[in-house]
Amino acid sequence: MGQNIWLSRINKFKDVAIWSATAALRSVPSPTTLYQSLDHDYPKEPKYGQDQIGEYVKHTNRTAYIEPLFGYVIDEQGVWLPDSIYKHYPLPEQPWRRGTPSYGRFNAARRGRGAEVLEMDTVISLRHFWDWNFYHFYLDVLGKLQLFDMVGVPLDTPIILGAYVDQLPFPRQILNRGRLKELNWVVQGDRYIKADKIYYGRTWQPYGTRLKYLQKMMDVPSPSAPETGKRVFLTRKQTGTRHVVNMAELLPILDKYRFEIADTADLSLAETIDLFSDTRYLVAVHGAGMTNMMYRGDNPMSVLELHAADWYSPSFFNICRDYGYAHKQMTCPVGDSVRGNEANMFVDPQQFEQEIIELLQN
Repeated sequence: MGQNIWLSRINKFKDVAIWSATAALRSVPSPTTLYQSLDHDYPKEPKYGQDQIGEYVKHTNRTAYIEPLFGYVIDEQGVWLPDSIYKHYPLPEQPWRRGTPSYGRFNAARRGRGAEVLEMDTVISLRHFWDWNFYHFYLDVLGKLQLFDMVGVPLDTPIILGAYVDQLPFPRQILNRGRLKELNWVVQGDRYIKADKIYYGRTWQPYGTRLKYLQKMMDVPSPSAPETGKRVFLTRKQTGTRHVVNMAELLPILDKYRFEIADTADLSLAETIDLFSDTRYLVAVHGAGMTNMMYRGDNPMSVLELHAADWYSPSFFNICRDYGYAHKQMTCPVGDSVRGNEANMFVDPQQFEQEIIELLQN
């Protein structure tokens, strides 16, 4: 195992060195910047103020490729464009540390000796780190559509998505709704995409702006009973990460206050929309399923978010803020040996009950 890790690291640094040397030796036209802004709306995340790249929409000025593993854009002369897949929040490190494309595989495909190459005219790339993740698919993949539309990039342009679209159940359910169904989606799979012009970008649009745009594109109406609704506890499977290790101790409390237990991994998109559109009080273990809060629309919702002390992301606070939902977080001790952003949690029953009592008063 250790030997494989070191071999992988050596290959990564080798690829980075080759890409860097290629960029230094070959002069290529810089991509055209259609739009760029350093404005942001994340007061709880001061790191945004330190980022000097901001949000942008760009396009290549000659033939380029999209490699299949991560989705980076690479010029036909072999110059890698790292900004083609920047995360949508400030990086503490350069993108190559998260993922580096293979120069050898690219060169073989370019010469017709490797992976299949699909040739196209003009495309929009929605490739992104972790684009297979439910949360990132909404916010960081489809979330870029609003920015491209705002800048005036025609949305009837073929749109490139990763292989996960045909490997997971949720992407097609989302893409088959409303106006999204009418767009020209191209699943890249293991192929390289070769195009005369490639649009790509990075969005800092507020979370609510992105999600409300998608709600309209999906033709999801706002629920009609704003003051009523269910009490829902959004759980995560015990076999996965970030789950509650003492769930059995919480069940009597949830029953006492009439919370139903749901796991979005077991629901279809239609069932998920119906559930969240009617949820007035939500207690949720931090995870991608909380993205579905968007389906409550502009109606009131009060949210208690549970997370392990080892790690917290303000992503769902940002969604609640933009939709006007009441939000509170409950920090829980790490429940076992798992650490970091995958840490499981122990939820103190007495504190949990008190938090629910306060939640129901909102």
